[in-house]
Amino acid sequence: MKPHRLLTLSATLILATLSPSAARSQDADPLASNLISRWTRAMGGPDVWSRVSDLRYTVTTVWYDTASGQETRRRPRYVWLKRTRDGWNVRVERTEAEGRYVQVLNGRDARATLDGVQLPDTARAVREMAYVAGDLTYWPGMPWKLRDPGVMLEHSPADREGPGEVVAVTFGDDVGLHPRDRFWWYFGDPASPFPTEVHYIEQERSVRQRVRLSGWVTGVPFPHLRSRVYYDDAGRSTRAILYSGFEVNRGISGGYFR
Repeated sequence: MKPHRLLTLSATLILATLSPSAARSQDADPLASNLISRWTRAMGGPDVWSRVSDLRYTVTTVWYDTASGQETRRRPRYVWLKRTRDGWNVRVERTEAEGRYVQVLNGRDARATLDGVQLPDTARAVREMAYVAGDLTYWPGMPWKLRDPGVMLEHSPADREGPGEVVAVTFGDDVGLHPRDRFWWYFGDPASPFPTEVHYIEQERSVRQRVRLSGWVTGVPFPHLRSRVYYDDAGRSTRAILYSGFEVNRGISGGYFR
């Protein structure tokens, strides 16, 4: 989601091999495909994500008090991504009450330090890194990752959960870390090519996450979404994920991931 968990979501890493049945199912619904294609064109075209060799950005989580609507906490994470033949290398730096974390995923090897001291493999900061890396590569890869092998799209003109037309997203059995995740992208503004909300349910949970989307950036250096705001059943904001500071293809050194 795949954040926070995301990121948030379990985020889904699309690493599987395309089977003939998955290839057919991906394009089985032309109305869903048309909505995703319209969104993709508005973001610069189908090849934008494939041309990214490295990416740096900041993702800031903001928490709200649901009773007052006031912000209670704000925490930035600084993210470096580098595409390799074996997938994405990912580095994350963040500061918590206990100190400054650096988390790295290099291929399948996860490491983490706290205030410069390497943590054991049993530490949460190490164990969560595969999920965190999936989250941090999944959301900036929208909408292009909806065309990945094994991603299945289904259109509905409406449903009672969100506004406008909806594209439901499911995954093949062998796709990514969490193939039973489910997503629903809602296109609530008929005049806009961009979705206005996304809902998702992570495979090991039953709670539907509801997220409002705003601030689509379509220009340089990298097209992206500025804001994802989570809200509860009463419509109150609970948390926001804010994206900023994108730098693309600047030649990030492999040393960042060692």
